[in-house]
Amino acid sequence: PKYNTLSKRNGSASYGRRRLLQVLREYELHDLAIELCDTPYLNATEIEEEKIKTLRLLGCAAAISGNAKKSLQAHDDLTKMLKTKQEERTALEFRVAGLELELKKGNDLPPRPRRKDFDAAKAKANLKKVKDEMAKAKQRVKQLEKAILAIDGYSAAANQDYETAYKNIEKAASEDVSLVAEWQFMAGETDKGLEKLKKQVERRPQEVIPLARLAYAYYQNGDTEASHETFKKLRDTSTCMDMDLPLFTRLQPLARELSLDDDWRKKYQPPIDIGFRPSLSSLGPFRWAPQKSPEWSLQDSDNISTGSKDYAGQPHIVIFYLGHGCLH
Repeated sequence: PKYNTLSKRNGSASYGRRRLLQVLREYELHDLAIELCDTPYLNATEIEEEKIKTLRLLGCAAAISGNAKKSLQAHDDLTKMLKTKQEERTALEFRVAGLELELKKGNDLPPRPRRKDFDAAKAKANLKKVKDEMAKAKQRVKQLEKAILAIDGYSAAANQDYETAYKNIEKAASEDVSLVAEWQFMAGETDKGLEKLKKQVERRPQEVIPLARLAYAYYQNGDTEASHETFKKLRDTSTCMDMDLPLFTRLQPLARELSLDDDWRKKYQPPIDIGFRPSLSSLGPFRWAPQKSPEWSLQDSDNISTGSKDYAGQPHIVIFYLGHGCLH
C-alpha cells in the first residue's frame, strides 16, 4: 500500500486506473463512465492530474449522452482550474525572471566585486526549483486546455457538428484515432476519414474497435464489397466481444446481409498448444473437494464466543487480525 498509489506512475493502481479510463473512453461506455465518476473508482483522489482526467471523461461522456447539466458542470470546473493554473504559471514566470536577474547581479563580473552575502550555488538551486514548478504549471495548463477542447468536441458531435467535433478532439489528443477518423468521415471528409481508419486497422490489425469503425464507415458509404470484407476480418477477432455495445450493435444490418445470426461472433476455440484439457465435469469430487475445517470455538473482538457450530453446512472464512499494523 505504501508504494501502490496513483502518484507512483508504474504502480498497479496507476495502471489499473489508466486502463479503466481507456476502456470507458474507447468502447464508448458513456453511461458507465458517468456512474463511475461519482464513485471511488474514479473520483477518490487529490492528485490534480487525475482529477482533470476524471472531469474530462465525465464532461465528454455526459455531452455525448445528452446530459447537458453534468457536462456543463465538468466544463465549468475545468475552466476554473485553468484560470487558477494560468495565474500560477504567470506568477512563476515572474519569479523565474526575478531570480535570473538576481543571479546575474550576484555574479557581478569584474571590475565590480562579487557580493559577499551572495551564495551562487543556493541561488542556482532555487532557480532550478522554481523553473521545475513553472514547467509543471505549463504542462497542467495544456492538460486543462485539451480537456476543455475534448468536451467541446463531444458537445459538437452530440449536435451533429462533426467538423468541429473531429477538429477539437484531434487537438485535444488522447482520444482514439479511429474515433477522430469516424467523425472526420461523418463531417463529409469521406476519403480522408476512410484513409485514417485504414491506417489504424493496419497499425492495430487484431483489435476490434478500428475494424468495427471501418466496416461501419464502408457500409455508410455504400461500399458493399469493402464493408463485407472488413466485417469478416472483424468477425475473425470477435470471440470475446460484448455484443451489447453500440459499436457492434450498429453492425447488425451488415451481419444480416451476410446471413448471420444476431450473435454473429465466432465460437471461441481454445489454443491447441497448451496441453491436454480434461472437461471440468470430469474433475468433480473425485479429484477435488472443498476442505472441511476442524471444530473450533473462538472469542471475537467483542469477546463473544463463536464457533464452527454457528456455521454448520455453510462455507465460511476465518480471518485473524494480528493488530492494526497487520496489512493483510
